[in-house]
Amino acid sequence: MTLFTRLSRKAGINIVKYQIMFIIPNGEGNTSRILGDDTMKIGLETEYALIAVAYIAEHSKDGLIKALTISKAYGLSHECLIKTMKELAKANILKSKRGPGGGYALARPAHEITVLEIIESVRRPFGEITHMSQQAKKAPFAVNMEKVCNEATEKARGRLQKAKLSKMIG
Repeated sequence: MTLFTRLSRKAGINIVKYQIMFIIPNGEGNTSRILGDDTMKIGLETEYALIAVAYIAEHSKDGLIKALTISKAYGLSHECLIKTMKELAKANILKSKRGPGGGYALARPAHEITVLEIIESVRRPFGEITHMSQQAKKAPFAVNMEKVCNEATEKARGRLQKAKLSKMIG
């Protein structure tokens, strides 16, 4: 099982080739799928961010981790990974040190970092709220659909906010 698959399962989400599906318990022992056609696509940069942060957290005792190490371990584009890791450093998820012996480490303890923070460090904001009702001139169907989409987005955001990095790797 890959690192990415383990992370997604522990967060309560299913990921299939850059798509992410949130499974929400409905209180009756069953689950309901949310977000449009049951999937929300995530970009390659978001996947790289999740993989990089998890790898660094899992190897935190090894000291600073080079982007090239992660790139080679998972066959990721080194250039794209470096760009992503710079964004993670700007968001205070990672800290970096340049030069010989440099690399990346977590900027904060893993129990303080959420999956939502990682996603939003490269994809801002998560689950943009739709404004369908404005475009459809406040038609009742559009108002109702917008309400459902907004509620689904908030549930997904809440789940990702609760998912701590420490639980994903532990």
